[in-house]
Amino acid sequence: ISLKDKSAHSILLKNEDDVERFADFLQSVIDKEHQLVSTRILENTVEIVKG
Repeated sequence: ISLKDKSAHSILLKNEDDVERFADFLQSVIDKEHQLVSTRILENTVEIVKG
């Protein structure tokens, strides 16, 4: 994933279903169907809250 600050990050998901759900979620953010409300880091996990 490339961010606005030009940094790039890898995401490792557990299985193909998680990959599809994450891709659908990202597309919904791009299409402005959802927005990111907040994020937080919990050890090696990022929690995303959508609105």
